[in-house]
Amino acid sequence: MENSVLVSIIVPVYNTELYLEECVKSILKQQYENIEIILVDDGSTDGSYGVCKRLALKDIRIRIYHNERRGTAFARNFGIKKSRGNYLVFVDSDDYVHTYFIHHLVELIHNYKCDLAMCNYEVVGEEAQIEQTDIRYCDKDIYVKQYTGPEIIGHRFGKRSVYYTSPCNKIYKRELFIDTLFEEGRYHEDEFIYRPLYEQCKKVACSDATLYFYRKRKGSTMDQALCDCCINDFLDCFQTEISYNDKNGNINYKMMYEREFCYALVLDYDFLNKASKLKRKYQYRKYAIDLLKNTVSMKNKVKLKYVLCVVSISFFRKIVMPIFYNKGRMQGE
Repeated sequence: MENSVLVSIIVPVYNTELYLEECVKSILKQQYENIEIILVDDGSTDGSYGVCKRLALKDIRIRIYHNERRGTAFARNFGIKKSRGNYLVFVDSDDYVHTYFIHHLVELIHNYKCDLAMCNYEVVGEEAQIEQTDIRYCDKDIYVKQYTGPEIIGHRFGKRSVYYTSPCNKIYKRELFIDTLFEEGRYHEDEFIYRPLYEQCKKVACSDATLYFYRKRKGSTMDQALCDCCINDFLDCFQTEISYNDKNGNINYKMMYEREFCYALVLDYDFLNKASKLKRKYQYRKYAIDLLKNTVSMKNKVKLKYVLCVVSISFFRKIVMPIFYNKGRMQGE
C-alpha cells in the first residue's frame, strides 16, 4: 500500500523518561512512513523533555512542544490543533506499537471506507521490551468486523470495553474532531469523548490484530484508577450518559448505564471502599438512591440490595456482600 496520506501520531508526554525513547522508536520503525510525530510535553518534572529534544534532532518527522502541566486531555487537544494529517492516532508515551500498526489501521480505513478503525492491544509489564512481543504480522490470520457508530456504543460495558473506549488503539478521520475534543480536567477523558465520537461514525472497522502494547506500570494514569478524582469522573460520566439517553429516548442505553452503575457499587470492593471516603459521598448516595427508586431495569429484590449498599456501605460490605458476592453478577434476579 502506498504512503499516500499523512497520519499524525500524537503522544502526550508526562514523566515517562524511562520509556519514552522506546515508544518513539517503535513509531519511527513503522512500515507506513508518511507520518508526523507530535510530542506534547505536559510539564514533565523528570528528563522527559530532554529526551523529546534529543529524539527530534534525529528525525524531521518529529515535532515537539512544551507546556505547563494541564493534563492528558489538554495535551491531546493541543496535539490535534498542531497536527496536519488526514488521520489522527494517539499513543501513550510509556506504551509501544508494532511496526505494522499504522499500516494496518490505514489499510482498514481505505478497504472498509470507514471513519474510524481499531486494532487489538496487549497489556505488558513494566520491564517488557519490543522484541518480546513484536510478533510477525500476517494479513491472512486477521479477523475484521464492521459496525456502525451507534452499534459500538452498545459495547461500552462488555468484556472488551477497553478495546472500544481507549483512544490509543485506533485511527480517526480528522473530521471527527472538528467539533469534538477531549474534556479537559478529567482523569479518564476517554470516557466522556466515547459517545460523541462514535455518534459521528457511519462505519467502524474492528480488527483482532494485536498491534498496540499497553504498559501496565505503577504511577500510570490507569494504575491510579481509584483515586478520588477518577471515581468522581466515573460517577459524572454515568450521570451524564443516563440523563443524555433519557432525554433522547434511548431507553435501552439508559437502562444499561443504570444497571452497570449499580453493578459497580455492589461488586467492586475497592470502589466501595474508596467511594465511602469521597467528599461528595452524600451527594453520591442521594443520586444513587434516586436512581434506584426510578429505574425499571431490575426487580425490587435486587433494588433492595443496592439501596442497602448506598445507605450504608460499611454495613453492606460486612453483612450483605459476603452472601451475594460469590453468585456473580445479579442480572435482574
